[in-house]
Parts: sequence; structure tokens; C-alpha cells
Amino acid sequence: MTGRLALVVFPHAGGSAASYRELNRCLQVDFDVHCVELPGHGKLREQPFLGDMDRIADFAYEQTRGVLARQPTALLGHSMGAWVAYLVAQRAREQPPLHLVTSAARPPHLGVHRTLLQLAPEELVQELRRMGGIPTELLADREALELFLPALRADLAALEAFKPPLSSLLDLPITVLRAAGDDITAEDASAWGATTTRPGQVHTLPGSHFFLTEQPALVCAVLRRVLPQYTGV
Repeated sequence: MTGRLALVVFPHAGGSAASYRELNRCLQVDFDVHCVELPGHGKLREQPFLGDMDRIADFAYEQTRGVLARQPTALLGHSMGAWVAYLVAQRAREQPPLHLVTSAARPPHLGVHRTLLQLAPEELVQELRRMGGIPTELLADREALELFLPALRADLAALEAFKPPLSSLLDLPITVLRAAGDDITAEDASAWGATTTRPGQVHTLPGSHFFLTEQPALVCAVLRRVLPQYTGV
């Protein structure tokens, strides 16, 4: 195994590796960064959507297991990606990650904190505008928006139907990131503590739901403080 810490990133609903370009550039100074691309998204947009969270997690685990076998690894998931990262950690019992970082999400056993799938197209766009989840130039480009929305709706269909019972606990520390201006409450964030046997911590940062991509330098600074103990393992 190599000594440099790998950080595997799992995007939000409708998101792709391209959404995290600036964050990844910042993180690469300290970590070997790998961003998982799901079928139907980004570079894999020609492939069919997977349809449910278990199939998504199985695919994401297959993309991650080589990294886990090769070097010490932490997982970072944002919004829907937090659930995917958690489910990957559950599957990686033989070669577990060293740390799980969840962002802008409460744990899966509580279910989603808001439902969006039932919204009419214009209502959905307005809600995304409020949350800050789509670049302004994309919102202004109807053709580009029409290409983005199917991936988002496919992810929401899988996500909103998923509320598994709290199962066997993880045995790794969990750091939870949330934004002061998000609908994810401090209580939601603290609920991740029920999913692991290890101590965890919650960091509240300024910003809205998409603070991870809006403030990459700040997020990188937090992760450098959270994960330095693994450097050189």
C-alpha cells in the first residue's frame, strides 16, 4: 500500500465529477482524489441509469474497491453522495476506509429531509435556484437544462424511495459537514453518530446546501484539519 491518503468523492443527485473540478484541484495538493462517476452522468451519460440506491452503491463500491486495496482511503460524499459513501463503507468490510466524511445530508435511516421529485419542472428549477445547485449559466440555457434534469430526476427517484432500517454499525470515525444556511439541521447532522461505533464530529460552515462546491478552499481547509492523522500511514 502507498502512504498518501486517497480521498474518494461521491457527487450529489444529478451531479458528476465535473461539478467538483475546483474542489478536486484544491484537494489534490494533500490527497489522491478520485471522483466516482455514475452511469447516466458526466462521462458516463450514455449509459442507462441504475435505478435504485442498492445498485448505485454496488456500482460505486466496485469503482472504489481498487483504491481501498491500494492505499489508505477516506470517503467524502455530498448530499445524495453522502448516502452512497455510507453504503460503500458498509460494503467495504474486508478493506474498510479509514474515515467517512458526509456533507449536507442526514443518515439514510431517517430518509430524505425534503422531497423534490413530485415538483413540476418549473417548480423544480426554482427550488434548485434557491438551493444554489445549478450554475446560473445552466439555468439560463434551456437546452442544457433539459439534458441535466433527467439525471437529477433519476437520482431523486432512487433517493426518495430509500429509507433503510439502521443496520450493523460502521467501525470508523465519521465527520459531518453542514451549512448554517441549509435545511439540514444540527440535529440531522448529529444523527450520523448512531451509524458508527466510533466518535464523530460535526462542523457547521457558512453557506447554503451546495457550500461544498461554492467554497472549495474553506472545505479543503476543514478536511486538512480532519484528516491529517492519516498522512503517511
